Amino acid sequence: MSPPEGYHNEHWSIESRAGTSIRDATKWLLAAFAALFVILAGGLQFSSVTRIDDPVRDAVAVVCIAVAFTATIAVIFSAARVLTDLGLTLDDLLAREIDAKILQANLSQDPHSHRLVGEALELDDLLLRINGNRGLTRAQSMSPTRLRDALTEAAQVPCGLPEVRPAAESDVRLLLDAANRVHYSQIFTHLLRGVRVASIVVPLAILGFAWATSSAADLSADVTAPFDTGVTFTAGTDHSRLGLGPTCSAASLRAVAIGGTLARPLVVTRATSRCAPATFVVTPELGISIPEAAQRPDDAGLRGH
Repeated sequence: MSPPEGYHNEHWSIESRAGTSIRDATKWLLAAFAALFVILAGGLQFSSVTRIDDPVRDAVAVVCIAVAFTATIAVIFSAARVLTDLGLTLDDLLAREIDAKILQANLSQDPHSHRLVGEALELDDLLLRINGNRGLTRAQSMSPTRLRDALTEAAQVPCGLPEVRPAAESDVRLLLDAANRVHYSQIFTHLLRGVRVASIVVPLAILGFAWATSSAADLSADVTAPFDTGVTFTAGTDHSRLGLGPTCSAASLRAVAIGGTLARPLVVTRATSRCAPATFVVTPELGISIPEAAQRPDDAGLRGH
């Protein structure tokens, strides 16, 4: 931990107890959200999105998937940042103090600035919060520059004063420990803010996805037994292409669903005087299939022509 003679090219760092406990807590959060990501990737039925015929529900499903994954991945990256953070060094604190002094000089020369500038340390939140600590032996200030100067001075004192240098080193340790406690608290608070947002957004996104795909799941059920249905064609349908014959131009026909799914049933139409029986899959582009049990008894739209 002892520095070389003087302070030239010094790069001290210190691992605080706060940093260790925060890393331990972050590991649990990272593991939890990594497991959540796996559950989302394996549990959501993405194939059901392709079966949604309603463009609004389709858009809601896609947005909900994107929101759930984005919120989860954001927390994972934030947790990884906390775990890989090496903490603050004395060089980092010196750089922050220099930036604060530059900002102080700019504000003092700006005629449009109404901000009252006192000490430069007040312009940096972290330096401001550690400046109130006491217990230093060489200088009663947590200014990184002053402590660096004290450390350099202590390295140059005669050998007859061996207690001076350890006191200066102790001051630097106190400075780094206080700074890293604040630093880790700040980045962990940022992580917890993301966790709180994700804990609300992800469940809502999952519920939204479930709502958007619920109709698609119902309509994607397989047809396991034949049932009577009616097929209503969209305007401009080429009946002859479906095998209904060149004279067929019916707007709707009675049929029997024999396979496929409820959304895209495979039907066999009943013959009429102008339309031959045919077998085809009713797609959304072709028309719609309405089971006769769901129709009104007086519904004339399904009468054969």
